[in-house]
Amino acid sequence: MARIGRALADPPAGISRRDFVRAVLASSALYGIGCGSGSNYTPPTPPPPACGSLDCAVVGAGIGGLGAANALIAAGKNVLVIEARNRVGGRALSDNSFPAPVDLGAEWFYFVTPLAGGSPGQTNNALFDIAAGRSLEVLTDKFPRVFYDITPPPMPLQPSDPDVIAASATLASMFALINAAGASGVDESAAAATASLAADKWYDLCAGIITQLHGADLSALGVIDLYNFSQLGMPTALPSADNRLLPSGMGNFISTFANAVPVRLNTPVISISWGHPCGVQIGTPAGVIQATTAIVTVPLGVLASERLTFSPALPAQHQDAIGGLAMGAVEKVALQFSKDVFNAKMNTLATPLVNKVENSFVQAHLFGTNVGICTVAGDLARNLAALGETALIDHALSAMEAMFGSAVSAAFIRGSASSWLTDPYSLGAYTYAGPGAAPLRTALAAPVGNQIFFAGEALSVLKHGSLPGAYDSGQAAARLVLEALAG
Repeated sequence: MARIGRALADPPAGISRRDFVRAVLASSALYGIGCGSGSNYTPPTPPPPACGSLDCAVVGAGIGGLGAANALIAAGKNVLVIEARNRVGGRALSDNSFPAPVDLGAEWFYFVTPLAGGSPGQTNNALFDIAAGRSLEVLTDKFPRVFYDITPPPMPLQPSDPDVIAASATLASMFALINAAGASGVDESAAAATASLAADKWYDLCAGIITQLHGADLSALGVIDLYNFSQLGMPTALPSADNRLLPSGMGNFISTFANAVPVRLNTPVISISWGHPCGVQIGTPAGVIQATTAIVTVPLGVLASERLTFSPALPAQHQDAIGGLAMGAVEKVALQFSKDVFNAKMNTLATPLVNKVENSFVQAHLFGTNVGICTVAGDLARNLAALGETALIDHALSAMEAMFGSAVSAAFIRGSASSWLTDPYSLGAYTYAGPGAAPLRTALAAPVGNQIFFAGEALSVLKHGSLPGAYDSGQAAARLVLEALAG
């Protein structure tokens, strides 16, 4: 017995104490005597099955999931990313079949503003910093914003046009009222905050511009969420150095984050069981994947649809967040032409001067090519998306013809449209918070049983609806996983 005791105290290098104890006892007389007479001998209970080697399974290969996976791998952890689609990138998708890469999802670097307390040159957009560190070509937003009179024959309006001045002033006033309301801490709707301007000539047009940015009508948008979004630099109707474009394609850039990460494509996750001694059990059509922890980065629309179920059910605060935050409606349509139909500078952002919320906006002469991208949002996007890609392309063609003339249809070659609203793995473009719902973003960030962690743009207070918001939340989730694995 003394020899066994000394052996148990000093396991050989490379063998865990628990496994060594089992090995020593299995070869000792203790197993033979059964701690009693031979007639009462009971075979020992076999050890539990091995828990598997995955430290973390990351559900979703968007930038939140890929960024988290890279951080965990850098820390020496064994990670697998599980993706339902046949590609990585999530809601960042470059269509490379056009003369220039067309981003049918996320496109802009927003929040390129100095990071408080950061190193020289560091910004509030970590992804922009990475792109700059790789010496990728990035263009500062100096692109024209042009209003078009679409009364035949259509024509671009000069900045000095009285209606352009009036529309720009109304938009600036609406932003000011929304931010003032948000700063007050009273979370009303953007419609209520701007009600004093509702009689202005161009109010509906400006409401449509704000709908483009957030994917929902002003009556659905809470001012605190909008105010938070404006604190680090904000996309506006005017050129701004806070915003940058990537000629090589944002979706292409995001996909590079999968280069050193094991990813299992075409594998939708349908269930996650948690609370087990070994961690989580992730159900897929191909079988169960077991891991100590999981980071769930799927869009909130998917979580709300219950296409992915949890057992036991998630805590109430997580369920409230999933049910209380909504997905905005935005779709993008790219059209290619046989010649330059725009007669506009590169990446001109063209807006028809029509006073209605259901408006369409065009990024014309994309990176100097004969390609334009039409963006639709809100109810218009929902209605067109329900009809399918052909309806979106037809609408974009009409919108461009209204601004750029009859040559548009004659020179049209082909089109391609996003489908974020109908894609079962997104079910919307990005999240927004209605009045009273902004605090739900932080509620979703709380770990569940120290086994399930959430990440994605929906969790970002200041950068929701953006790639840097998703990336930052993935980094935060990775840090929490490392703490959980450390015990």
